[in-house]
Amino acid sequence: MPMSYLCSASSTVEIQAPAHPTAERFESLILHGTVLELYEANLNFHRAFVQLSGNDELDGIIAELRQRTSSAPVSQWKTRARIEQSAREHHEMVDLLQARDGKRLKALVERHIRQSVFTNPPSPPAQPGRSMMRWIVSRAMWASL
Repeated sequence: MPMSYLCSASSTVEIQAPAHPTAERFESLILHGTVLELYEANLNFHRAFVQLSGNDELDGIIAELRQRTSSAPVSQWKTRARIEQSAREHHEMVDLLQARDGKRLKALVERHIRQSVFTNPPSPPAQPGRSMMRWIVSRAMWASL
């Protein structure tokens, strides 16, 4: 089930997301957790959020891609400000899903994945690596939203 259906007014899917507690856990670890705890909390949030879509294929692709990349969490965020922005985005993603605002959710998910602002589907990165994973996932998310 794509997120666009979850966001539609005709959807009967009840959004009682396990994503809000995982978003709260991530946010609490910004000041009181280790980098590893923060990284794991981020993974848990994204896993819970993607599972809400009911798109098992997307969930599997993301899990596979995460296994192919570096497990070093230090490259995830460049600054503390970006970590705090990610925490705000996590809460907003769940709120927009609950509000069934697919258009704004799609734009936010794209910005969150790329950690920047863009309005069109992403172009492939010039260099392979972690940015390639983000591009693949953002294209998959773009298609499923």
